[in-house]
Amino acid sequence: MKHESIIAFALALVAFGLAALAFFEQRLVGFPDGFISEAERATMPLATVFIWFSLATGLWFLRLGWLAARTPISRRLWVAALVYLLVATLLFAAAALIHQQLDSGGGA
Repeated sequence: MKHESIIAFALALVAFGLAALAFFEQRLVGFPDGFISEAERATMPLATVFIWFSLATGLWFLRLGWLAARTPISRRLWVAALVYLLVATLLFAAAALIHQQLDSGGGA
């Protein structure tokens, strides 16, 4: 098994793990009485986009891992990893900006 295949499968595991983590964090948003702060409500679509993007990218990494046995994938693998890192960074930066600008429900 080529090292590119191992890297692709490891990146798929990371993408799926981050999607699961974001999914379970999204399920824990709010208080038991149903209150959701403005910031949490505004970042929920960003979390949904991140979850779906991570799942799609994880499937792409799996495909690249299987293709690595037949064709060289190093360029496609690194481009996909950089795109994933860029999109994840932009989504997390947008969420941080939203939490900074809106009421987080922490009180005065």
